[in-house]
Amino acid sequence: MKELSQYRVFLLLRKMLVYSLIIAIVVGLMLYFVANSPFVIKKAVDTFAPDYNISYSRIHGNTFTGLEIEDLSYNNESLAKHITLKWNPNGIANKKILVNTLQIEKANIDTIKAFANSFVSADDNESNESSTEASQKSVFLPQWVLIDRVEISLDPFVYDTVKVNHFVFTGKDLVFDIEKPMFQNGNLDLNISTNLSDILYHTKVKNNLFTGQIRLASTPELFKLLELPLRKEAIGDIVIDINASEKHVAAGLSKTMKQVLESKEDGFNLDVDSLSSSVVYDIAKASLRVETHGILSTPYAKDIVVSNLFIMDDNISYSGEIYAKQIMGIDARFVKPLNHLQINYVGGTSSVHAKIKSDNLQGVFDSDDFKTAKLHLETPEAIALRDMVQLPAELNQSKAMLQIDVPIDFETNATLVAEAKIQSNLISMDANISYKEYLEVKSVATIPQESLLRPYSKELKWDRLNPILVEAKLTDKEADIVLDAASLSAEAHYVLKDTKLDGRVKLGGLEATIEGKVEEKITVTTKINSTESLIKSIQEIYTLAEIPVVKGSAELSLEITALKKMDFTVKSPQILYQPDRKTEHQ
Repeated sequence: MKELSQYRVFLLLRKMLVYSLIIAIVVGLMLYFVANSPFVIKKAVDTFAPDYNISYSRIHGNTFTGLEIEDLSYNNESLAKHITLKWNPNGIANKKILVNTLQIEKANIDTIKAFANSFVSADDNESNESSTEASQKSVFLPQWVLIDRVEISLDPFVYDTVKVNHFVFTGKDLVFDIEKPMFQNGNLDLNISTNLSDILYHTKVKNNLFTGQIRLASTPELFKLLELPLRKEAIGDIVIDINASEKHVAAGLSKTMKQVLESKEDGFNLDVDSLSSSVVYDIAKASLRVETHGILSTPYAKDIVVSNLFIMDDNISYSGEIYAKQIMGIDARFVKPLNHLQINYVGGTSSVHAKIKSDNLQGVFDSDDFKTAKLHLETPEAIALRDMVQLPAELNQSKAMLQIDVPIDFETNATLVAEAKIQSNLISMDANISYKEYLEVKSVATIPQESLLRPYSKELKWDRLNPILVEAKLTDKEADIVLDAASLSAEAHYVLKDTKLDGRVKLGGLEATIEGKVEEKITVTTKINSTESLIKSIQEIYTLAEIPVVKGSAELSLEITALKKMDFTVKSPQILYQPDRKTEHQ
């Protein structure tokens, strides 16, 4: 909608130009009826001005040296504080008004609008007059107005939420065809200062075609008014090429911007590597067409290609595409299914529908009222888990299917909630995923009878582990995980930046602590107060071969270096083994 707001600014400028030039043309027409002395000038003006509710405080000068009008008013409301006009009367014979200089100071835009509307009303009242009478009057009207130089300044005024503090319009070499009517030639400049933006506009006119450029320098108040979470320094000045005629208005914009969003240091941000936008407004059809193409970069994807087509006529519609070749910033193995992500969408004022597709993901996003929406994602084919994690050779045939459903309530939902299902030949899992200030996952997993884990480790009593409850909390800096399965439980705290890990594992009466940095060294320590209790706890989930009766206590320590080397240490004050003489133990 940014392009639409820029177009509205241009319409405001166009209206200002038209209203300002009305004064120039009306004053020029007045000269047609005047002679060569101040008395005749005053007499002529006093004759015709009351018909249009025009008044003034003073007129001085003549048609040769120049004419000045003080305090020109319409219906006792100021049209302009001071008007200076210098012209060449020789053009009258050729039906031309030749103006050398026209300067209008402190014009009042509201009074000009009222004055212009009075002409519309007058035209309606006179529409029933005969064409013969009209043609007879037209003989006495000039065909051309030629102005060498014009300067118009307006009093400060308010237009909707825009406060115009400074407005100066200048024109050179202006040629206006009254009969058609049409601007034949000219150079126009606008210098405007408002509470929202400073505006510089230059255009050349040729046969009613305005070709020029507008430069917008936004103020902090604009970002505050529109509640834009954007950096003013990143946006900078906006330069728009504009072509306008009586049939259409066309505008073009090209821009690059770095670190566009207002965000904390090292937070998510956005670069606009390139942006081009084309706006066309068809005046007769009252339709607007906006085409936008851009390339964006984020910490998680580079060279994101975006395109959008916006159409406003009797209805509002839009369609577009977003394409990202590769997801970054996360382990490439985990996001491989998301590569070549493509989103195609269509929508209107009350609904939007999008199709999502990537290397191994597809889905839809639907909202019929912009109050609620549904997001559905699934893997069309099973994902080979060996492409994401390193597995033992016996588990290399592991595959999984994923399905995610996200109901969204735009009015009340401050938290994103999703339901996920994973079906694989390892485990089956149902998970509830929520995100507000951090990502939280609560899941229930089971080991199906056909799981590859069962033949992989026959000694493990898999049914004693069902179900496996897992809760995880993940921020952009750390993760907390809790696991509970029958007599086995575990919890861990992991710092992402330095891979620091702190955790505890409980198995019956056995408790082990885990400390260290994953990429450097991890130490697992445990104290066994009773070997008999330990063996009993292990047998609850694991089938042990026949073992002798061992009594005592011990301290165990396991050091894992860079996930490649392990050192195992056992310390015990006393281990007692009391076999009978008949049983053989290995």
